[in-house]
Amino acid sequence: MKKILQVVSCLALGGTEAFIMSNYRQLDKSKYQFDFMIFVEYDSPYVREIEALGGKVFYCGLPAITRLKEFENTVISIIRENGPYDAVHSHVNIQNGFVMQAAYRAGVKQRISHSHDTSGKGAVGVKYLTERWKEYLIKHYATDFLACSSAAGCYLYGQSLFSEKGKMIPNGIDLRPFCEAGARRNDLLKEFDIPQGCNLIVGNITRFEPKKNPIYTVKVFKELLTHYPDAILLLGGPDGGQLNEIRELVKALDISAHVRFIGSRRDIPDCLELIDVYVFPSLYEGLGIGFLEAQASACLCVASKGVSEEASIVETSTVYLSLEDTPTVWAEHIAEKLETWKKPDCEYIKTWFEKKGFEIESSHKKLIEVYDGVN
Repeated sequence: MKKILQVVSCLALGGTEAFIMSNYRQLDKSKYQFDFMIFVEYDSPYVREIEALGGKVFYCGLPAITRLKEFENTVISIIRENGPYDAVHSHVNIQNGFVMQAAYRAGVKQRISHSHDTSGKGAVGVKYLTERWKEYLIKHYATDFLACSSAAGCYLYGQSLFSEKGKMIPNGIDLRPFCEAGARRNDLLKEFDIPQGCNLIVGNITRFEPKKNPIYTVKVFKELLTHYPDAILLLGGPDGGQLNEIRELVKALDISAHVRFIGSRRDIPDCLELIDVYVFPSLYEGLGIGFLEAQASACLCVASKGVSEEASIVETSTVYLSLEDTPTVWAEHIAEKLETWKKPDCEYIKTWFEKKGFEIESSHKKLIEVYDGVN
C-alpha cells in the first residue's frame, strides 16, 4: 500500500481542501492511504472524517523565516516517525519549496508540488529575493509539478518549466450530491428565513478574503435590488479576515433585511440548490472550485475575468464580466440574462463535465497516475 502525506495550510472548508477530500473519498484504501500535515490547527469536521477513513493529521507550524530550521526539523520528524511515505504532496503554493526541501532531506523519493492559485508572489526588496529562493527550492527539490489550471501552473513554475514537466489535474467534482440536492429545500428556506415566493436568490459561498472580492459581490447585489426588490443574498464560507467588514458594509448599504450570513457549511450542494445566480468577482483564481460547484448546481454563474476561462465547464451557464465595469453594469447584465435563463438539467450538466474532464472519476484517475509514476 502506498502512503502519501498531503500538506495544506489548514483544513478549512475551502476549495483546495474540498479537492483533496473528494479524492481521499475516492481512494482504493487497499492500495493507497493519505495522512495530512497541517501548518495550523483548525476546528474542522474534515479532521474527524480523515481519522474515520484511516488517516492521521499532524501539525507542523508555519514555515516562517524566523523558524525555518524548526519547521524543517518538525517536518522531517513527522515523516520519519509516521512513514515511510511514498510521496509528499504539497498544496501550499509558493511555500511548497520549504516542504519539498524537507521531504528530500527526509528521504522521500516522490515530492509533488501542486499549484492551486495565481497569487502569492509579487513582493519587492528582501521579500522579492525570498520569493525567488522559494521558487528555486520548488524547482530544485520537487519531482512532480502539478496545477489546477494552466494559468496556475505557469504562475508558480514559469511557462517553460510547466510546459516541459508540468501536469494539469482538473479539480474534478463529484456530481452526485449536486444532482440529488433539493430534498432539504424547504427546511433550508425556513432556516435562512427566505420567503417561499422569493423571486431571486443570489449567492456566494467562499472564504471572506480580499482576493475573493466580497465587497464587490455585496455592491452588485445592492444594484440587483433595483431589478428584483425582493431578492435575497446568501453569503457563506470561513472568515479570511473580511467577514466583519462585509457585515458592516451590508448595514451601511441598508440591505440587512435582504442578506443572510450562513457560515461555513458541510451541506454545500443543498445550499447551492437554493441559489439562482452565483456571483464570483474574484480578483484572481487558480481555478475556482466554488465556481465549478455552482455550475454543477445549475446556477447562472457570473464571474470576473480574473477567474480562469478553464473554469467555464457548462459554457451556457457562465458569464464573464470585467471588474472595470461598475456593479450597476454587472447587475444590468445579470437582469438581462435572467430574462431568458433556463436552468439546465442534471444530464446536460453531466455531459459538459464529462466532456471537459472535470468529473471526479476522470480527475482522480489522473491523480493516481501521478502517484503511480505514469507519464
